[in-house]
Amino acid sequence: MIKQIVNIIGIISLCLLSACNRQNSVPRNVIGINKMSSILLDMQMAEAYNNTGFADTNRNINPQHQLKVFYAQILMLHHTDTAAFFKSYHFYEQHPDLIKKLYGIMLASINKKSASLDSLNTAREAIRSGEQLAQERMEKIRKMVFRYQYVADSLSQKPARIFSPAHYEKVHALQKLIPHQSVN
Repeated sequence: MIKQIVNIIGIISLCLLSACNRQNSVPRNVIGINKMSSILLDMQMAEAYNNTGFADTNRNINPQHQLKVFYAQILMLHHTDTAAFFKSYHFYEQHPDLIKKLYGIMLASINKKSASLDSLNTAREAIRSGEQLAQERMEKIRKMVFRYQYVADSLSQKPARIFSPAHYEKVHALQKLIPHQSVN
């Protein structure tokens, strides 16, 4: 009798453990968690894009209709259909632990994209500041070159140098490096 009760308790505990294990797994007829997170992320981005008004290239299209078109394109991009998507979405809604994991994957993806955008913006700003520094340096060189150009001698009407020939050769070498601009 005690042996039968122990066997029954063992069977019940195995059933409960297997039920808990099945609760955390995704059935075959449901879209996988990584693919589902990618689909939902694309849909969120499409909705944000649609709400900005940039998507409204044709003023006659209803924004809600345009959003449905975006959703259909996203599902086609991910090789799925609306029936499979809604079935999977309802499955994830009924499993809070899986939907929490799903949104965690989406958040990690957004953070990764945000970090790459931040690094691109940082690189772009570094390039712009480098270009600005280069332009400032070139402007300093131009001013220096134009300042030390020939000075006309008022008596003989011939250009006279105001520095030694060696200094003039350095300035002349700089002039060759800089594109010629007329001095006003």
